[in-house]
Amino acid sequence: MEEIRYQASMDRSRFMDGHMEGEKKGVEKNRMATARIMKQEGEPVEKIVKYTQLTRKEAEDL
Repeated sequence: MEEIRYQASMDRSRFMDGHMEGEKKGVEKNRMATARIMKQEGEPVEKIVKYTQLTRKEAEDL
C-alpha cells in the first residue's frame, strides 16, 4: 500500500513539473509573438524590451 502511495505521489509530482514547464513555454511563446508584432508595427526596441521583458539582443534579433 505504501508503494502505491509513493507511486501516486511521484506521478503527481511529474505531472505538475510537466504542467509548469508547459506553462513557461507558453508564456515565452506569447512574449516572442507580442514582440514580433510590435517590431512589425515599427515600435522601438526599447519599448519592446519594456513591455515584453525580452533582452535588448532578443528584441533586436527578431
